Amino acid sequence: MTLTIDIDEETLKRLEIEATVSGKQLNEYVADIVKHGYARSSNTGRRELGWAKGMIHMSDDFDEPLEEFKDYM
Repeated sequence: MTLTIDIDEETLKRLEIEATVSGKQLNEYVADIVKHGYARSSNTGRRELGWAKGMIHMSDDFDEPLEEFKDYM
């Protein structure tokens, strides 16, 4: 199945960044969004909770103080 989506440059750049962060190719990332988000919400009219689970990762040291602010602490 082929799906054509028209998007602007800004959205494309954002999707490329999000795909890179998630460790996927752009086409795989967009396919996941379409499969889990767009298709289900448009078919049922309701959002599905948890469809993006596992797509966002936070580093283990997220809450650690930043080196740049060391002088202010």
